[in-house]
Amino acid sequence: MNNNQNVWKYVLEHIHATADFPPATFSIWFRGLQLEELDANGGYAYISAEKHFMGEFVFKQHERLLKDAIYETLGARVEIVILSRDRHSENMASIIANHKNTLELPEDVFCNLRPSEDFKKEPPLSVEEKKMIKDPVGTLIKSEIPAVRGEEYTFDNFIVGETNRMAHDACMAIAKNPVELWNPLFIYAPSGMGKTHLLYAISNEIIRHNPSKRIRYVRGEDFTNDLIDNLMQKKPMHYFRERYREVDVLLVDDIQFIAGKESTQQEFFHTFDTLYQQKKQIIITCDCPPKELKNLNNRMMTRFESGLTVDIQPPELELRIAIANSKAASMNLEIPSHIIQYIAENIKTSVRQLEGLIKRIHGYATIYSRVVDMDLVNLCIHDMIPVKSVDHMVEKTFQTVCDRYNVGVGDITGKRKNANIVIARHVATYILRQITDLSSVEIARYFSQDHSTILSAIKNVEKKIEANPEFEEQVSGLIHQIQE
Repeated sequence: MNNNQNVWKYVLEHIHATADFPPATFSIWFRGLQLEELDANGGYAYISAEKHFMGEFVFKQHERLLKDAIYETLGARVEIVILSRDRHSENMASIIANHKNTLELPEDVFCNLRPSEDFKKEPPLSVEEKKMIKDPVGTLIKSEIPAVRGEEYTFDNFIVGETNRMAHDACMAIAKNPVELWNPLFIYAPSGMGKTHLLYAISNEIIRHNPSKRIRYVRGEDFTNDLIDNLMQKKPMHYFRERYREVDVLLVDDIQFIAGKESTQQEFFHTFDTLYQQKKQIIITCDCPPKELKNLNNRMMTRFESGLTVDIQPPELELRIAIANSKAASMNLEIPSHIIQYIAENIKTSVRQLEGLIKRIHGYATIYSRVVDMDLVNLCIHDMIPVKSVDHMVEKTFQTVCDRYNVGVGDITGKRKNANIVIARHVATYILRQITDLSSVEIARYFSQDHSTILSAIKNVEKKIEANPEFEEQVSGLIHQIQE
């Protein structure tokens, strides 16, 4: 079995296991598909269908399903190109080769020529997340239906650090005693920080202790769309209102999408007040604090600020390491500690992106039978971190530090251990870690040192800074000089 067949086998198994198609439907539309070529670096998967009409149907109805299945299997975000073997079998290879060079395709080949920006920038929702959002206008989570299948989003598997501890503890307290503590709870953080995980964890915890509780999860955008749909179809408004007001707990994700929409804000305001007066718990997430929401009316802002507002900051290094280790362990993936450190040092702002990278590494390691080494990780991480030239900054750091300690650049990048050379070498190492995006592994290459030696040097400088204010001022002066 070649690599494409191997990949496709896993993709089809994933679709079959998660999409809940009847066996006949799956057999008709998916069994006949073949992966002709996967160009993960170029961003395309070339798939062939037996008949043209089959390819058309799958592309129109299940394009996103195929994208998500490839991402879940391999960790590669790709656009789908579907050809048909009844029309293209003789020239399929040339069509694919031409598309790689020119991005041009025959009219009877199915592909989005302009890939969606949101799909490129943000990994798609995981299988577990999608199963929580089957109803596009809000999911009512009931006790007889498991809130999440597979890897559950719970408080137990939410990794806690200093940057998210307050949000975690507040959510856990509310899940155990809804309404009795804070109402509403308003959580704000950039995308990918774990807000949705906490909402699911709250629902799971409440259902576990109170199976009769009615919980509705809705995204701000879907609340708006639901209202518009209700008005356009001229349905009685009580249909819409009962959906959100006949609940014990309302979880609203990404409330920022109602800002600037007056009718939506008015309807949400009355929904909020109805639930609040009935002592029903309201938990809201947003990408910014209430006072920074543009085009939000004052009465809505005061409602949001009337309870407890907590934020989640980008995860600190130790938390990123813990998250990477936890995700790897959940996938039975062994990653050496120095590679975990390298991953955590480079993926700094998004928990979702960090977990997505571990998933991608797992996909490559499993499908291509490769050990997890630095070469494999760099293959997987290359499009997740910005490529910046820092050679000038490194050169300036070396020269500035060497001038200060009266040593040569060759001295600090060499092996000599004279006291003044060692301190200059350590200071240069520390400064590069502070003023560049270089990881400790990358810094080590400039000094021809190993990773552990660089970490030790940085710690030595940090200890000396804490113990000696004059030394701290000296290092700060060098940093200022370098950055001028």
